[in-house]
This record gives sequence, C-alpha cells and structure tokens, in this order.
Amino acid sequence: MPSVCIVGLIIIILHATDNHLKLHTMKMRLLTGLAIALGVVLAISSCKKDKETTKIPVTGVSLNKTSIDLKVGDDFQLLASVLPEDATDKRVTWDSDDESVATVDDKGLVKAVKVGKTKITVYTQDGDFTKVCEVTVGTTSVPEPGPDPDPDPSLDLKLSRTSATIGVGEKLSLKPYIWSEYEKIWDDLAFESENPDVATVDADLNIIGHSAGTAKLTGTCHGEGLELKAVFNVTVENTFTTFVEDIFVISGRGVVTRTKISSGVVRTNDKVRLLQVEDTYKNYNLTISQIEMLRKVVDYAEAGDNVGFMYVESPKLNKSAIGRGAAIFSPDTERLVAAKKVYGTFTITDRKTPVFAGYKPQFLCNNYDVSVTISDMRGVDMLYPNETNYCIGFEVSEGRKLLCRLGQEISVRENGRTIGTFVVSDYEEATVKYEDIE
Repeated sequence: MPSVCIVGLIIIILHATDNHLKLHTMKMRLLTGLAIALGVVLAISSCKKDKETTKIPVTGVSLNKTSIDLKVGDDFQLLASVLPEDATDKRVTWDSDDESVATVDDKGLVKAVKVGKTKITVYTQDGDFTKVCEVTVGTTSVPEPGPDPDPDPSLDLKLSRTSATIGVGEKLSLKPYIWSEYEKIWDDLAFESENPDVATVDADLNIIGHSAGTAKLTGTCHGEGLELKAVFNVTVENTFTTFVEDIFVISGRGVVTRTKISSGVVRTNDKVRLLQVEDTYKNYNLTISQIEMLRKVVDYAEAGDNVGFMYVESPKLNKSAIGRGAAIFSPDTERLVAAKKVYGTFTITDRKTPVFAGYKPQFLCNNYDVSVTISDMRGVDMLYPNETNYCIGFEVSEGRKLLCRLGQEISVRENGRTIGTFVVSDYEEATVKYEDIE
C-alpha cells in the first residue's frame, strides 16, 4: 500500500482513538473532522492511482490474414489480435502504403481501388508493434475468347499435386491441392471419374478408393463466367496396411499382434513386413500363420476388421521387439513414408483460443504419440477454433520420425486431450536407416 494510503488510515485511526478518549472540545472536533476528510480523499486517490499503474503491456499483434487477393471493388475485413489477450491497451491504428490501390478504415476494412499491390499495416498504440498484410488487387474484366484458346486446362484451376496413390477403402481429400485466383470455386467444383469402379470423388472432394487400378479424375468449376478444369490421376492399390495396437505372447505358440486393418485384404500364409518405429527402423520379414477375429480363426481379413495376427516363429521376433504403432503391410506397398515434416488439413474442434506458428501439440498417429510444431501457415497468422486450414505444416520433433501415408487422419492432442484432427496431404521424407531382419 502506498505511503499516502497509510497516512490516511493513520488519521482515521487517530480519530477513532480521539473519540475513545472523548475529546469534546469544539476545536479538536473541527480539526479532526477536517483531517479525516483530507485523509480519506488522499487515500482513495492514491489507491486509485496505484491500481491504475498496474498495467499489462502489449507484447505483439497478429492478423487473420497476411496476404489477400482482391478484385477491383472488393472489400475484406482484416482482424487484429493484440497480445496478450489481457493487455491493458488494445487500441490499434491502420495504414495503407498506397491508398490508390487499396484503402483501409479505422476498423480494418480493406477496399480494393485499382489494379496493383500495396501493404496494409496495423500498429498497436502501446509498444508500437506492427503486422503487415500484403494486398494484391486484380482486374474484374473477363478476357474475350480468342481464336487460340490456352491449351492448358489447368491454367486457371491449379493443382499443387496432380497424382497420388491410395489403398482400397482409403480416402484422400483433393482440397489441399487446389488453387485458383477465383474465390469460392468449391461452391460448384465437382470431379468426375473416368473409372468409377476404381475411384470416385464425393461431394466433399474426397477421393475414395474402391478397387485396384487407375482412374483419371476431371474437375470442373466456374469463375467469373469462365469454365475451369483440372485433371488428377489416382492409383488405387489393393495392398494391405495396418498398425499395431497391442502385443502379447501365447506360451508355446508365439507373438500375437492386435490391430484394426486400415486398407486392403490379408490372408493366412501371406508374407508381410513389420516395421518397428525407432531411430533405426527394424524391418521384420514375416509370414502370418493365423488370423483370429471375434475369437474365431478366419482365412482372411479386410479393411475395418479388428483382428489378431500370429506369425511363423522367428527367434528374433519377441514382444519386446514390437511396439505400439509398428506398421504391418504388404511387401510391395510404397504408400508408407517416414516423414520429418507433413502438410495437410488442420481442423480445431475443441480449443477455446486460436493457435499460431510455433504451436507445439502432439500427434496420436498409428497408436503412438509424436511431438510436433506448426512451422507453416499458408496465408494466415492464426487458426481459430472450429476453423479449418488446408495447408498447415507440422515439423516432427528432433530425433523422431512420423510413419504416415497420404490421406491419413491423425488426432491432434494437447495436455492429454484431443483438440483437433490433421489429414496428411504431403510430406518431406526423413533420412532413415533400415535394419532388415529375416
């Protein structure tokens, strides 16, 4: 408590003491009353000033977009988030480097004026922190059709990837691969398969693998009077893939792994590979001697089945040699990769605050946890709860690798609870040493 507050309280106490001693002279009463009034005023004023000095300073500012593409006449609402959330002074100002290209008002509303490029900057009143959004303004005019139309059907509807391999029963979203200068292309974008027995595309733009083979997928949409097209080629493998959930030993018979089959079909006496996820990947070449499902021995199992596998005995295969998350798959599959970085679709489903670059959750992938960090956020500074971004990059923690495949859905966890999902659309492979074990 400041000294003035203490003085005021002392005066009040003196008054109480004075009353206790029953000082009855008019002069003493008058002086004491004046002292009390002065003390109370000083105490309140000083305490208020002391409260006002307890200030939480601003540490930074972020924007909902760091780059936007607009057409002449369009507008876009930029949102600034002052950090920390409980900062005392959250006032900001806005400025455009070139108002002839785009203007911005005091609420962050950007309006495109003419073709060109400019930068919109937000400034915090406290600390003078800044963040910039790059604005590109294009024309609204529609090109006249000419005698020599562009022969490239994907010129306007661009795909960052034009082919992929998935398994029977697996899904792969096309959304992360699609880019166009025209907004809201997904409103009427549809893909048609030339071989629907092999693969089709649903209304949410997910490729679904039905049987082994290849299929050409042609996408069509419309933007500002133009028909836009793109082609995606998919190969569907009927190869078997799954990941270990549990391991136990049956005395005198051998090692058993329990799992839910991710894709494909597996039969008794099939040769498989078991890849243990470690610094050095241990690659066991095994033969399945028995398949058990619902406490019954069966000849085969397929995607979605919960099964137990027993293997032909091997002196090097034991319970300690296999861990949760180990992959079991057909020897000829090439869909599994050890990744050091993955890109894809991140959806937050159970978190109250947004996430930023540098956010460090955990992936629950193939029944094991891997620490990751957001390294890339295309076009945004943050991702809000109940929002989806189709190109978020996660970097795997040092010394770890992520065993994954295109289209794989991964649970994103924080403090032991699931806060969202991530679907792999691309990856950077890690350098991995493999130890083959027969």
